[in-house]
Amino acid sequence: MDVFWKDIPPLIGNTENILRIIVFMLPLVMTFSLKSRQQKIGFVLFLAGLILYFSSWLMQIYLPESNWSNSIFGFMAPAYTTLIWFVGIGLIGNTSVLKIPFISHIYIGSSLAFVIVHSIHTYIVYMRF
Repeated sequence: MDVFWKDIPPLIGNTENILRIIVFMLPLVMTFSLKSRQQKIGFVLFLAGLILYFSSWLMQIYLPESNWSNSIFGFMAPAYTTLIWFVGIGLIGNTSVLKIPFISHIYIGSSLAFVIVHSIHTYIVYMRF
């Protein structure tokens, strides 16, 4: 963790952490259902995204010296693949217990912002090596 956070500009680090809190807390007030076509598509995206996300981590853990793991796309995959399952969550949970209008749009927009900042952070780390 120390290597990953070393010399990250405060604007990037603080923005990433604030967006991380939003992205992981918002689902607590979202209501989830699989009734509509959109929600079913969201569920498929959620599962596919999780598989891609965990696969990208497994590549980093078990094949750290592979061409994929050492490439920019492989190194950054755990950062950018999260967007797929985040979008899935946004499509599944399109209403809120707190009556927040456009909760799905807010969630997907927050997730996109988080993934962009998180990917910038990951790119900075990649460029050190």
